Amino acid sequence: QKHHPIGTTTDWTEVGTVFTVPEGTDHVRIRAGLSNPENRGGQVWFDDIQVSETKTDSLDIMQGMWSGALDAGVKLRLILRVEHSKWLVTLDSIDQGANGLIVSNLVVDGDQVSFELKRLRASFSGTMIDSDHIEGTWKQGVELPLAFERIVEEPVVLRPQEPQEPFPYTIEEVEYTFDPDNIQKTLHSETVKSASPMITLRGTLTLPPGEGPHPCVLLISGSGAQDRNETLMNHQPFWVLADHLSRHGLAVLRVDDRGTAKSTGSFAQSTTQDFAKDAEAGFLYLQGRSDIASDRVALMGHSEGGLIAPMVAANNPDVAAIVLMAGPGVDGREVLRLQGRLMLKAQGLSDQQVETSLANQEKGFEILCGGFEAEEFDQRIDKYLTESYESLTADEKKEVGSQEDFNKVARAQLTNPWMRWFLNYDPAPTLRQVSCPVLAVNGSKDLQVDANQNLPAIAAALAAGGAEDFQTVELPELNHLFQHCDTGAISEYGLIEETLAPEFLELVTQWLQEKLGSSKSLYR
Repeated sequence: QKHHPIGTTTDWTEVGTVFTVPEGTDHVRIRAGLSNPENRGGQVWFDDIQVSETKTDSLDIMQGMWSGALDAGVKLRLILRVEHSKWLVTLDSIDQGANGLIVSNLVVDGDQVSFELKRLRASFSGTMIDSDHIEGTWKQGVELPLAFERIVEEPVVLRPQEPQEPFPYTIEEVEYTFDPDNIQKTLHSETVKSASPMITLRGTLTLPPGEGPHPCVLLISGSGAQDRNETLMNHQPFWVLADHLSRHGLAVLRVDDRGTAKSTGSFAQSTTQDFAKDAEAGFLYLQGRSDIASDRVALMGHSEGGLIAPMVAANNPDVAAIVLMAGPGVDGREVLRLQGRLMLKAQGLSDQQVETSLANQEKGFEILCGGFEAEEFDQRIDKYLTESYESLTADEKKEVGSQEDFNKVARAQLTNPWMRWFLNYDPAPTLRQVSCPVLAVNGSKDLQVDANQNLPAIAAALAAGGAEDFQTVELPELNHLFQHCDTGAISEYGLIEETLAPEFLELVTQWLQEKLGSSKSLYR
């Protein structure tokens, strides 16, 4: 029950404290006060913090970084990090893009070394051959040999397509500030102080050589808090895309989402509609630059960004063209229904398991989209979550924790503003208002936004609105990230070395060059 001061910080990823708990304690709940970038009060909860029993002498011996690799059919590179000063032990699975996994119970007893990753239900035990080498066994359902070697320098993880110097174009760091409720009157190409809820977005603009004005493409990220490169599982698709387009004569702006990386604002309580305001601010910022051709600015959105691009284009007739990368053409419920079916099948579940899961999902949709008053809504959600927990197997309950833990996590996911807005939004009416050229492209193995479900719906809506210049393309063997893949499952994303398929890059580059009037190629 004691309060332990942790000081102040502006980076909540770095908050840390050391305190003691009674013997036998398994979990700790920490409540912290929050003052966000807009100086509005609030609270942040860190629930289900795992207690580590790691001892000081074990931290001393293991201090530093250790590199290893698991052979699980594919090579999975691991980095074990022991930071004594922070009393922190973590594991990075580089190829899966899973970083900062909490390691508990690190023990060094003579030459024997062991640790656990409780949430993964995994453990390691081995023998220290010398001060820099450990050989042992990884256990996670199966047992696999695993050796660690001490390393001094931070490992550099480069995907084959990651851009490398020298660059035949200019790279400029940019920022712009605006009030999302009055963008045109408040937009500034710098940070400004104001009593109104101003947002500052920061990003990178790549400019082809020459004075311009240049045709330009604004990249709009998919769902979740994304940085300007849309970094995911050690892939940086927007960096690869921007490099490719700028080498072919197109300026490209990519930005950190609001409340993410170097951009300000609140991400957690925002909806797609809010993110559309951010994209509109980016479009207007580009139009105001003397080195950008104001009548040749296109929007290119991935996944959720494919919902946002038409919203901006419908409100801004000056948008020159839009590219929808795996953008939805039907409402959120339809997208998630099919997404759930395809992903569960890819995981190998039986038809009965799939149907049971989807039936339970449908009950949640009915509550979220039912328009119930607050009291009835809460009652229905509580009943739904209780029944969902009771339907779990013993192993699944062990993995998610208590009913209380399950309810907190599930309720937060189900009732956040973004989810409720997404489920109810139908993109068709907006698409019918788009008059600029449109390219909609999907991969045939996209399990998140299915090509067969969404491309025909996009085409139908555009045609119904009288659009004359649009094209839909399904690229064979590509997943939601536009990588060549086997099944399209999310678990493959980080294991694939390719970031963006060459045929995808060629398609969108040629189309944008045609629509924006650029034929330059700066490849050497």
